Amino acid sequence: MPTPNGSNRGKARRNECAPACMSFVVKKPRLVEEDQLLAAVWYDEQQSELGDQFLDEVEAVISSLPQNALRHSIRFADVRCVRLKRVVFGFTE
Repeated sequence: MPTPNGSNRGKARRNECAPACMSFVVKKPRLVEEDQLLAAVWYDEQQSELGDQFLDEVEAVISSLPQNALRHSIRFADVRCVRLKRVVFGFTE
């Protein structure tokens, strides 16, 4: 956006096609999958079918990441963080 004097100096140029032109790779290490399964088992122990719901929600969020990566905050370096929608699945670190 130009400054009052019409200059764009020091400002990043807007790139309208950036989200459409960029592609992101989602990496899911084996340890993450193991943690997901352990969490699903724990949720099933709390309430029947809750573990499957948890895994479904995780997969839905992960599959949406390549298209929506820029919507999520950077956690560290080049890692972005997304929260699951259901409160029951929220974790405190």
